[in-house]
Amino acid sequence: DRSSCSLAIPLHLPPGLRVGLVGLEYTGFGLLPDGASSVLTAETFFAGGTGDKLVSNFFGPMADLFQVNHIMELDNLFTSGCGEDLILRVNSSLRVRTNESGDLAFAAIDSMSATAGLLYELEFSRCE
Repeated sequence: DRSSCSLAIPLHLPPGLRVGLVGLEYTGFGLLPDGASSVLTAETFFAGGTGDKLVSNFFGPMADLFQVNHIMELDNLFTSGCGEDLILRVNSSLRVRTNESGDLAFAAIDSMSATAGLLYELEFSRCE
């Protein structure tokens, strides 16, 4: 089974400021029997551009909370232009595959946690 989510987050930048995405964090829960698997994918970018893709795999047996932190490498950091309005896009999916026996397999992003399901860290800097 696969579930997906697409977010569009509008950002208004004041003149003289640009923004760059430095990292993101996903939290959730996985219940995967032996032989089952799950994969979390997320692509983050500013509308009209390209960005960074995260792929995180989980394998059974597993019955635990998970946290995926993705800190962008300085070479892969993408930034906006100065003082522009833009849209931060996030396309994510979570896929679960059961084992050959067809045992119950489950995974979910936990949007009810105190730290929230998604946390996007943005870094602002001055520009000319």
